[in-house]
Amino acid sequence: MEAKEYKYEPVAQTQVDGEPAPAEDTSNPVEHEQFSTDLFGCFEDHETLCIGLLAPCVLHAQNKERLEGQGHFLPACCAFAWLYGFSHIVLRGGCNVASLLSFQNRRNLRQAYNLQPRSALYDCCAHFWFMSCALCQEARELKIRGATPERPALYPGLHSAVTVVAPAQATMDLEQPANGIPAPQFADPEKPWKK
Repeated sequence: MEAKEYKYEPVAQTQVDGEPAPAEDTSNPVEHEQFSTDLFGCFEDHETLCIGLLAPCVLHAQNKERLEGQGHFLPACCAFAWLYGFSHIVLRGGCNVASLLSFQNRRNLRQAYNLQPRSALYDCCAHFWFMSCALCQEARELKIRGATPERPALYPGLHSAVTVVAPAQATMDLEQPANGIPAPQFADPEKPWKK
């Protein structure tokens, strides 16, 4: 049995749906920014470096909270710690499965700040092989750009200041009847058995 070779040639858009293909707008190309610091610039921020080396689950959770807002710290920290522990105790460090969780922060960071797009594989490999460096780079980027849990990078208006005004305190006078309704009769506190 002989394999057949097929050659595919691009078909013009007009042949597909009968309408002319939309012209590509090359006058204003989208310019992507770069990370402010290098992947291996860990020593630029000593506090972040220490947290990244000694407690990567905490740094991952801080990054997650700065990206997505308050309420993400504890779940992110616990999930990362569990996966990190699993990969280092059960798998004996042979496979860093925590990188499958943490690389998504890098993807979200690229989206939030229009950073140069890379493949998901590139970001996953950065976390797999250089976990602490990648976490530290993301934390530095979030610090430099001013992201906080109160003003997260992905949803900057999510936790904006909202003024809530409480209604005036309502009081009830039980002694005076309201609109002809008799006041409730309470039992004598000294003789609760009597009606």
